[in-house]
Amino acid sequence: MCERVESCNRRAPGWRSLKRSFGLVIPLFLLTAGAPPIEDDLAEKEDQIKAAFIYSFSKFVVWPEKKFPDEKAPIVLGMVGHDYYNMFEMLNWAANKKGFIQGRPLKVVRMEYRSSKKNGREDFLEQLRNCHLVYMGNLSKKKQLDIFEIVENHCVLTIGNNEFTSFGGMVALVRRGDHIAFSISIPTVEKECMVISPKVLRNAEIIGK
Repeated sequence: MCERVESCNRRAPGWRSLKRSFGLVIPLFLLTAGAPPIEDDLAEKEDQIKAAFIYSFSKFVVWPEKKFPDEKAPIVLGMVGHDYYNMFEMLNWAANKKGFIQGRPLKVVRMEYRSSKKNGREDFLEQLRNCHLVYMGNLSKKKQLDIFEIVENHCVLTIGNNEFTSFGGMVALVRRGDHIAFSISIPTVEKECMVISPKVLRNAEIIGK
């Protein structure tokens, strides 16, 4: 099973606006009405919006029952890469503050890419396959393709940035001008026996259908 990363004792960056982003209404609003504009000099705001999207995906994706070992098992969100630290803090804060999702706790796990047995490859494989969602930050295409192969047939929703869906990813978060948009590769998601709510799909750029 994935190891839980200890919660950060200090407040996440931008915590006041973060509370609004992870409110009962805003995550759904982001998915059904589009993200609000972001200011060019505020990378933190972009991180907040991306984190809110990811949090919302955990609410509006249905996994096969076989993906959960028991009825109390958490929804596990894994984060791997080099540019997601603020997002991790935000999502970990939300997981601790917002309670259950789909009747289950949300568990946010930070992982480091491992390429060989000598540096913990086997544990990395197990961590990835136990996840329900995996966000890939600033990783090379080669490493992302490796992760796709690792989680194949394990019902893991893969999330990344920019052209992520063009080479096998499921959900891509893309900055378009002053907004964050997202695209979804429906065939890739359906192949892994997951279902995404129409509330999400109606405002996504759909790939493959």
